[in-house]
Amino acid sequence: MVCLAWMLVLLVVTAAQLASQGARGVSAPSPRLSAAVMMTITVTMGVYLVLLAPNAFQQSGGAYRPFGLTSDLVHIVAPCLIIADWLAFTPKGRLRWFDPLMWTIPPYAYLVFAFTRIALGADFGVGRIYPYPFMDIEVNGLGGVVLWIGALSIVLVTIGYGNYALDRLLAKMAQHR
Repeated sequence: MVCLAWMLVLLVVTAAQLASQGARGVSAPSPRLSAAVMMTITVTMGVYLVLLAPNAFQQSGGAYRPFGLTSDLVHIVAPCLIIADWLAFTPKGRLRWFDPLMWTIPPYAYLVFAFTRIALGADFGVGRIYPYPFMDIEVNGLGGVVLWIGALSIVLVTIGYGNYALDRLLAKMAQHR
């Protein structure tokens, strides 16, 4: 949903700029927000490919088919398009050193939402108390869940700083042209 909203913002801003200024330069209302959306959807794709699809396949005894059209569009195609958009159309060199830390806010907010929803007795689908296997306290124990979240946090921040470094590198390359 975040990606769809961001793409609609980009569409409106780009259309307005085309109407007022013609086709010139790039249309990027917020390179930092664009990078945040890209980071969020990259994490979504990674969690799906590394954790969700293999876990569902394993639990079903091989009967689960993880790569259906809907799953592919949401978890693979959309992330790749958002990443490509960021690489091709977002001005580079505008990210701040602390942005990767700020990009952790949406995943942590989702954790708070999910655990609150679980505490209130809601579920995440038929027979699914937890939205992700790493959040399952009954299976992993509280310590295991904390370790999973800690490990995923390290991965998240590492990927974020990798994106920050890529942003810097692409900005330097653009200056040398």
